[in-house]
Amino acid sequence: MSRWHEDGRSQSPELPVRVRAEGDARLWLCAPAVGLWRERPAPGARLFPGASAGTLEILGVAHRLRVPPGAAGLVLPYEGPVLARAPVAFDDPLLALDLRAGMSQGETAAAASGPAQAGGPVLRAPTSGRFYRRPAPDQDAFVAEGDVITAGQVVGLLEVMKTFSRLTYEGAGLPSPARVLRLLPADGDDVDEGDPIVEVEPA
Repeated sequence: MSRWHEDGRSQSPELPVRVRAEGDARLWLCAPAVGLWRERPAPGARLFPGASAGTLEILGVAHRLRVPPGAAGLVLPYEGPVLARAPVAFDDPLLALDLRAGMSQGETAAAASGPAQAGGPVLRAPTSGRFYRRPAPDQDAFVAEGDVITAGQVVGLLEVMKTFSRLTYEGAGLPSPARVLRLLPADGDDVDEGDPIVEVEPA
């Protein structure tokens, strides 16, 4: 499935990952096609429906891998070498989610609702573009889950036609100071205008 900018340019196509349960505590997210997997989520990251599980390059085309409904948990450490672009076959396991570690029943229910149904106040993308969590690949992210932020603070960058703009935390209904609950897009994800970027709670 492709999404489109208002000016008709296509954004990165999306594919839902395949899901394979392993008991009550672990869930495997598996490749939906043959390709090169990159931009994998970091161990300990919290995934939920609609979140990114990385990018699958298929015949030179990058497809955003989307976590499907009903899948939520914390990314477990990877086994074996971690490659920048890992070749995968259809239904190969990509990553494992711990369904219980660090997540209460309330947190699990909130994660399962997905970003469009986030429980807390949400900062949304003011325009379509590509979202970056950090100012440069070798630098720390602007904000992380658990950080306390205030109005006017930079939370990321939006790239539109090779032009980068700072995305600041501001808007009606957003508390200040606030604690970051979730960063919804992965680093380098394409977003549409109005997509949720950061979910917060009053600090």
